Amino acid sequence: MHAEANHMIASKDMPWGMWATIGFGLVVGAIFILLQVLLFEGFVAVERTMKLDIGVDAMSKNLRMSGFFIAVATFVTTPLCICLITLLVRLRRSLTVKQYLGLNVIAPKKMLLWLGIVMLFAVASDVLTRLLGRPLVPDFMADTYATAYCAPLFWIAIVVAAPLLEEVFFRGFLLEGFRHSKLGPIGAVLLTSLAWTVLHVQYGAYELGTIFILGIVFGAARLKTRSIYPPIAMHSLFNLFAMIQLVASLGSAGEGVNSGIGIF
Repeated sequence: MHAEANHMIASKDMPWGMWATIGFGLVVGAIFILLQVLLFEGFVAVERTMKLDIGVDAMSKNLRMSGFFIAVATFVTTPLCICLITLLVRLRRSLTVKQYLGLNVIAPKKMLLWLGIVMLFAVASDVLTRLLGRPLVPDFMADTYATAYCAPLFWIAIVVAAPLLEEVFFRGFLLEGFRHSKLGPIGAVLLTSLAWTVLHVQYGAYELGTIFILGIVFGAARLKTRSIYPPIAMHSLFNLFAMIQLVASLGSAGEGVNSGIGIF
């Protein structure tokens, strides 16, 4: 009886179980998609009033590759989805938001260590990509950057907003729920990495493989440090590296970007 009572008390201090985590995760995903669709329809409506000679199908195709649309959608979905995740965490009253999402400050040396690891990964990935004769910059990245219009907005969306939302959701909410289930820490890291990879279906198989491994690195950082901050910082640094690489591949800063503002 005593052992059973202790188990019940301990279970109350746990995050949402696996199925609840999956269910709530799907809710967050559905809201994310709904917001994207509403914004998409709004953009199409505006485009139709400005370019009556372009068909709806052509507009839709252009918007899917529009860096400006991606930036605006990211800025809208990030705060709203993080608020929703926070609400779902608060419903599990036995844990604070800080405890649940791992909002724990770590020592600067540990942060620098993990940032160094992700940079080593980025360099190793580039070397392998070159050896395989593949382009360092995927066409999707070049196409979206060419239609960013306001380059600083695009940079902030990719380097700050997107990593923040993705890490809070995948390595914060989902991983915490999964690692206390039968999956265990390793299974949780693999499953969240797979789910995160699916989010990036716009890339090819090679890039998706790189993203999956990168997700494992982020998950390892989350488990080892017990903090969400290293994955967020690592994700931002990796995206910053990719953006710098993208601009360098264009030949000069801002070349090919439909903007008179420049990079920063």
